[in-house]
Amino acid sequence: GIAMEAEYENTVSWLGGDNGADTILVGGYKPFSWGKNTIGFRTLLATTFNGNPDETNLFPLGGFMNLTAFAPGQLTGNHGGVLTAIYYHRIAGDRQYLTEMPIYLGGTIEAGNVWNNWDDVSLSELKWSSSLFVGIDTVLGPTYLGMGLGSNGATSAFLNIGQLF
Repeated sequence: GIAMEAEYENTVSWLGGDNGADTILVGGYKPFSWGKNTIGFRTLLATTFNGNPDETNLFPLGGFMNLTAFAPGQLTGNHGGVLTAIYYHRIAGDRQYLTEMPIYLGGTIEAGNVWNNWDDVSLSELKWSSSLFVGIDTVLGPTYLGMGLGSNGATSAFLNIGQLF
């Protein structure tokens, strides 16, 4: 399958919004599976325009598959995006049996950044991140435990429970 998302937001000043700025976010994810292996590609892009953007309009990056080595929301800006490649391999379990939860080993490679001014957006300023993780398909949803390493020595450890997208 494929997952896609699109979001438009306008903080209309005459309805109580402070700045009247417009925000657009688009993203998608496409996995390719063969046997016990899956590779997927995910993209997420956002921009804020018009009005006077403030902290409520900032696009956050950080956290699993959004430049994993950085803390969730550590990087924020009016414009940004991230491209993620994820690979995982089922090492145990089977989806057919409730008593055998599938267990996966995997990793990601990610590139992205955020900028406050459109004129500053540049591929040369992309930050990178990577991660290694163990994933389990639980009754609470997918659960991931792992660590990330990224630009400028950024590191993280994470535990995510539930659907990511």
